[in-house]
Amino acid sequence: MNKKNLLLIFIISFLSVIYTVNNFCYEYFDKKIDTYLLNRSKIEKQHNNRPIINNKKLTKHIRLITSIAFSVILFIIIVTFSPIASKIYTIFFIIAYLISYKIALNHIVFLNITGIIISILATIAFANAYKHIFKENVDKKIENILSKYISKDIKNKILKNAAATELGGKRAEITIMFADIRGFTSLSETRKAEEVSQLLNEYFSELEPIINKYKGVINKFIGDAVLVVFGDPTPDKFHTKNAVKCAYELRNKVKEIKQRWIEEGKPKIDIGIGINTGEAFIGNVGTENRFEYTVIGDAVNIASRIEDYNKIYKTHILISENTYNKISQIVDVIKIREVSIKGKSKKINIYEVLRITE
Repeated sequence: MNKKNLLLIFIISFLSVIYTVNNFCYEYFDKKIDTYLLNRSKIEKQHNNRPIINNKKLTKHIRLITSIAFSVILFIIIVTFSPIASKIYTIFFIIAYLISYKIALNHIVFLNITGIIISILATIAFANAYKHIFKENVDKKIENILSKYISKDIKNKILKNAAATELGGKRAEITIMFADIRGFTSLSETRKAEEVSQLLNEYFSELEPIINKYKGVINKFIGDAVLVVFGDPTPDKFHTKNAVKCAYELRNKVKEIKQRWIEEGKPKIDIGIGINTGEAFIGNVGTENRFEYTVIGDAVNIASRIEDYNKIYKTHILISENTYNKISQIVDVIKIREVSIKGKSKKINIYEVLRITE
C-alpha cells in the first residue's frame, strides 16, 4: 500500500476512534456523572435569575471539538517530544479541564473526565503505533544512511548520547593504524578515475570485515589509505593486541587480493601498515555547524610517519616501540632501527611484525 494512503487511513482511524469514544461517553456517562457531582437542580435554583444555556447539540459539539483538539495536540507531542513533555501537557490539560468544569457549572458544557482518560489511552496507543509504522522506519533509514558515512560505533554513540553531537572530546590511550596501498600512484596514472574508484571500493570492502572483527573503527579514508582507531568509541582493554592481529590478517587478505587481481588482469598492489599506541584527543573537531569525529595528537602523527617507513625498508607492518612493549609476547619481530619522526626531536625504535605467535 502507498505510504500516503496508509497515513491517511491511519489519521482517519485515529480521529474516528476519538470521536466515537467521546460521543459514547457524552451520551451514556456525562449526564449521570454531572448530575451526581454538581446537583444541577440545586444550582439552577441558586441561579434562577441568570439565563442558562442548555442547548444539548451545542454542548455536545463543544465537548467533541475540545476532546479531539486535545487528542491531536497530545499525539503531536508524543511523536515529536520526550515522554516527559507529553506527561506535563496531559497533567496541565486535565487541571484546566477540571477548572473549566467548575467555572462552567455544567450550564454551558457537559464536562467529565471519563472520555478524556479513554482519549489519552487511545492517543498513546495510536502515537506508539505511528512511531513504529512511520517514524521508526524513517529513523532506521536515516541510521542506515548514516552508517555508510561514519562507523557503526560512532553512529551508536551519537544516537544514544546527545553530548556526542557537541564540540569537544577527551584524551585516552588508543592504538592507531594507518594502512596504505602500495603501488596506488602508478595505478592512478594509468587508469581512468572511475576505474580507480571501483578498484578502491572493492579493495576496502574486503578489508572492512577484518577491521570490524578486531573492534577497529574506521575513522576516515584518505585517498588510498585508511585510518583505523582501536580502543574508542567502544572501550577495549586489548586494543593494542587487536590492532596488531588485525594488521597481520589484513596483510594476508591483501596477498589474496593481489594474486586474484593479477589473474584478472588488474593492477599489482600491496599494503603498508603503521601502528602506534599512545594518548590522543578523541572527539568532535570543527565548528558548531560542521564537525567530524576524529583523533588528534602525536600518537596519530607517529603512526602515519611509521607507515611511511614501509616504503624505505620494503616492509609491510611496522609498529612503534610503545606498541611493541605491550604485545611483545604475542609477536615475532625484527627491530629495524631508531628513526626520526618529523616534528619530534627524539628518535624512536620501530619493529617489523613477521608473525603472530599467540
